Amino acid sequence: MAYDKSQPQDDDLSVSRSNLVNNFDAIETYISKDHVSFDDNGANAGLHQQVTFDDQHTPAGAASANQGILYVEDAAAVLKFMNSAGTAKQLTDLTVTTSGTNYGVTTPWGMVINWGSISIASGDGSSALTSFAVPFTSSARSMTVTNGNNTSYRYGLSTFTNTQYKIVRSSTGATVTVYYIAIGV
Repeated sequence: MAYDKSQPQDDDLSVSRSNLVNNFDAIETYISKDHVSFDDNGANAGLHQQVTFDDQHTPAGAASANQGILYVEDAAAVLKFMNSAGTAKQLTDLTVTTSGTNYGVTTPWGMVINWGSISIASGDGSSALTSFAVPFTSSARSMTVTNGNNTSYRYGLSTFTNTQYKIVRSSTGATVTVYYIAIGV
């Protein structure tokens, strides 16, 4: 049953009635695909249950003022959002950069997150200086470091810049693996 935009015609209602009912049924079928059904008169009436995109599309232009466009681009089904200035941001399938045991990602809203691990040799004063997988563009805001060996070795963060970090031991003992997460913009 397909929607027929030529209905109703100037027929008598008794003639057009079945065509009108078919159109109402077709509209209900289309609308209820991703929406709460028309016959739900509660608080959910008219709301989306989900959004299904039919194919990959690139917007023909920027959205109107104070509006945005949500669309799927390329065969990998990457979800993007374009603002009224025409700037598109990728929302899914973000690329993780890897550098040894260090990883990093830049989110669509500009936050940079780096994480990973580093081994520090035995001996008091031993240190390891490592670059972040994704450098922070303006400032590294916070870095948390934890001991992965479940021991009482002491260590500290001695250098923390937009591009690198250095961890120094202040205890003797075996090589220790330290895990970290750093957040910034």
